[in-house]
Amino acid sequence: MTEGAAQAKRLFDQERWPDAVAALERVISGETGDDAGNKELAEYLRGVALSKAGRTADAARAFLAIAPRVSHLKHFETLLWLVKLADEQPTVVRALVFYAAADAERFASPQQHEVHAGALFLLGRERFERGAFAEAAELFAKVDSTSHWGPLAVSCRERAKAAH
Repeated sequence: MTEGAAQAKRLFDQERWPDAVAALERVISGETGDDAGNKELAEYLRGVALSKAGRTADAARAFLAIAPRVSHLKHFETLLWLVKLADEQPTVVRALVFYAAADAERFASPQQHEVHAGALFLLGRERFERGAFAEAAELFAKVDSTSHWGPLAVSCRERAKAAH
């Protein structure tokens, strides 16, 4: 990691979001001379910093750029942020084509209950929009009814079953 990338990470860790975004952009652009792995980490951290700074549309675009790149160092972690941004930025749902139900299951823990439910629901919604109604219905059925997403998943499951 170059000094430029290390400085960007320090700004991020200090929660100095606008400064971190600018420094991370220098890493991503190649200005600092960092390798591909550090650039990928900077892309992800930039998306997080944009979200933390309240720039949700920009954060959504950052994570939408990572999602299709399944070999990206932070591909899996990007799913978490897509779920977090979905209420404010519904366009992120289209990126879920690059994720599987098994990816959502990695969030199956009491601490990440809402993220897990959200990932299952949003994966179901993406499958429904593509016409994969049976898969969508299965995903909607897995959404915990006590979650924020639960009631909506019930009605969506019925629609998916009817369309199938």
